[in-house]
Amino acid sequence: TAWHAVMIAGTGTTYSAPAVVANGGGAIVVAAPPRNTLDFYWNLDGTPAWHRQLVAGVGTTYSAPAVTGNDGSANVVAQGPGNSLDFYWQQNGTTQWHPEAIPGADAVSAPSITTYSQDDVDLADVVVQGPIDSLLDFVNVNGSGTWNSVAVSDFPFFTAGSAPTVIGNNGSQNIAAFGGAGQLLFYGPDSAGVWRQQVVSRVT
Repeated sequence: TAWHAVMIAGTGTTYSAPAVVANGGGAIVVAAPPRNTLDFYWNLDGTPAWHRQLVAGVGTTYSAPAVTGNDGSANVVAQGPGNSLDFYWQQNGTTQWHPEAIPGADAVSAPSITTYSQDDVDLADVVVQGPIDSLLDFVNVNGSGTWNSVAVSDFPFFTAGSAPTVIGNNGSQNIAAFGGAGQLLFYGPDSAGVWRQQVVSRVT
């Protein structure tokens, strides 16, 4: 039942909500420090030491980041300057980060990211709130460098009144978001691959 507190980084190092995921026999944490930069910390299971890496420099990061493990790599995404959306990946055990701008993104919230396998193809999936409470979804085939926009809803506006969250689930993705009218919305594809919206809860 005991919880054990470990300080990853000291006073004045972190100015956003962090994100954490298990990856490659350890834990990885990302957060935005001062001056709109982006930090990555990793730790091997059972060891006390945390190791810091700078993912992106000054003036690059304007939201809390999101992180996921992906087939021997770490994937990080964050809102960039001018409502852009920036993706970074790194092979486990290396130090170099590879940046990619996700085209067509007009991000107005912190993003969320997940990975999943579809027909034996490994995919990274990023969702973010867009203008007029729209819900934007972008999918990348590992290593391709190409991002495709996915239409989640027939109702492009007022579908996400908050930063959404996404998870891979049985070969597809499930998305949840706060709705513009105060309801909790869930999006997932049906057996034919058609996206469906469900209202999980609403104001009564």
